[in-house]
Amino acid sequence: MMPDIPPLETLVETSRKLHDVIVRIVLDCSKELPKERFTTSLMAISMIWSRICRTHLAAIVLVENHLPGEAVILETTEFELFLDLLYLGQDLDNRAKEWLEHSRTEATPWNVGHKIATVFPTNQSAAKGTYELLCSIKRGNPAAGSLGFYIPHDQKDLHPKAMDCFAVGCSTYIMLQSTLALMDSLECAPSPSDTEALGIWKDYLVGLIHQAVDTQEFYAAFNRQPISEALFPDPL
Repeated sequence: MMPDIPPLETLVETSRKLHDVIVRIVLDCSKELPKERFTTSLMAISMIWSRICRTHLAAIVLVENHLPGEAVILETTEFELFLDLLYLGQDLDNRAKEWLEHSRTEATPWNVGHKIATVFPTNQSAAKGTYELLCSIKRGNPAAGSLGFYIPHDQKDLHPKAMDCFAVGCSTYIMLQSTLALMDSLECAPSPSDTEALGIWKDYLVGLIHQAVDTQEFYAAFNRQPISEALFPDPL
């Protein structure tokens, strides 16, 4: 029995609504900060967060136009940016300086494996599994089965809404978690009502991801039954 996945219009509306809520919360929080808090390091991590939000909006446009597989390509970048944001946040001044001053155009100063091991020390397998899943779809990996070469209108083997649900849930979840990490770096917190609302949003997004990846094509592609519990760990 397939999970009850919401219509695409509902998914898109939900995602855009949360984006607007997040931007408002961050702006409200930023207004309370003294000017001396806006250091180069803080600007670096804010740049990464802003890029995550823009990448999210671009991914949602692709999903809305029935290109969820292509949206996941952007979400792989979104996840990589999320790792950068978390990694910088652990030692902001030193790592932001290294990030801003490095000269390698082909890569960031630290590889993905190192960043995952550092920011997810007790959840490395879940973080690696998430990145593996995103990359398998991004690269058109035949080993990923129908996910590697997803055809939106071929419903013979695929749940017709599972990839939409995964793409929207994944992108929005990364944006939300990135925002929470940014606010830690800003050393400010949302209001109690906003904190409660973000917790509700987070639970909803986790539910969306689970609904998507618990469908046959997702766990069958990776020989796991199911895989949802082993993906998208909270940053520590």
